[in-house]
Amino acid sequence: MGLYIHIPFCRKACHFCDFHFTVNPAGIEAMLLALQQEAELASKEWKQHTFASLYLGGGTPGLLGPNRLAPLIEKIRQCFSLSPEAEFTLETNPDDLLEFGTENWKALGVNRLSLGVQSLNPDVLAQMNRAHSADQARRALDLIEASGIPKVSVDLMFGFPGQETRQLIQDAQELVARNIHHVSIYGLTVEKGTALERMLRLEQIKLPEEEEVAEQYLALNRVLTRAGFEHYEVSNYARNGQRSVHNSDYWSGEDYLGLGPSAHSLKGDLRWFNRSSNGAYLKAMKGHGSIQEPEELNAEQKINEWLITRMRTMEGVSTAQALPRVGDEQWARWLELKQKFPADWFQNDRPLAFSPQGWLMMDGFLRQAVL
Repeated sequence: MGLYIHIPFCRKACHFCDFHFTVNPAGIEAMLLALQQEAELASKEWKQHTFASLYLGGGTPGLLGPNRLAPLIEKIRQCFSLSPEAEFTLETNPDDLLEFGTENWKALGVNRLSLGVQSLNPDVLAQMNRAHSADQARRALDLIEASGIPKVSVDLMFGFPGQETRQLIQDAQELVARNIHHVSIYGLTVEKGTALERMLRLEQIKLPEEEEVAEQYLALNRVLTRAGFEHYEVSNYARNGQRSVHNSDYWSGEDYLGLGPSAHSLKGDLRWFNRSSNGAYLKAMKGHGSIQEPEELNAEQKINEWLITRMRTMEGVSTAQALPRVGDEQWARWLELKQKFPADWFQNDRPLAFSPQGWLMMDGFLRQAVL
């Protein structure tokens, strides 16, 4: 069971990002107080649960620095029960880490850093409108390696305009030569309303062809797996024993609690999310309204979501997992459907699990598999 805190502030607006955030720092203090208030409200229903992970995401929580976040982290520990071995992840960017260092984060209990590198190519970083440089990314990694933080994850993007497969391979090779434990690779998705979408519409930039994007994904897969990383989820690779505990709970269908604007939660058959509005969130925490939008999941929805999330993982769906949920007849239908797709889309040694080639095309299978 995981606990997620959404910190909706960034230094710059990346051209590709449609997450909920603002670059206006004026509301930071009010937001941090509101998050403490929501923690107190939520603790009444979640106090009896023990969380295996705490994840500070956003936005860029590392932008705020350890001193600003310390009272919120203390409040979280007061309101909720965290496992003594809980994975505590902080998302941060290279420039922010260089500003604040690592020691105070470690003192607050952070034992996993997720660093938004995205690329080590200066031109690509500029095209993305990232706040950091390639040199800052390398110096931040040097700092992390010297700090002894137990778990280090980096993000890489592929499929971006102007990105060359050769350069992408070099980036991945440079990263795996370091003492990092986890790599997340994300293919570019053009989201409506982003600066990237506008530039594409105006024909200022051009996306790479689908075949090139697929080759980049498979090239990254080759570099990472040859370096000993386990490809345990469609976008995630880990050295032995270093999978993300927090994200793995999502993919396993575990309950989770999210605090902050735009955060999602799941408990049993009930799912809810906070609206993506800082103003509405602050008002609600002052007692003037609710920003939660609940949804009760029916049996069919739960099976579909379980199937989709499990098929993102290397383990996929096993017979022992499927039969109690869907029965013999539906399980047989899924296995029959599998036979209609190319054999190399699936792993040979598991009944229903994608290969890297299959993950590239998985939507075609899942559209027919969902109930």
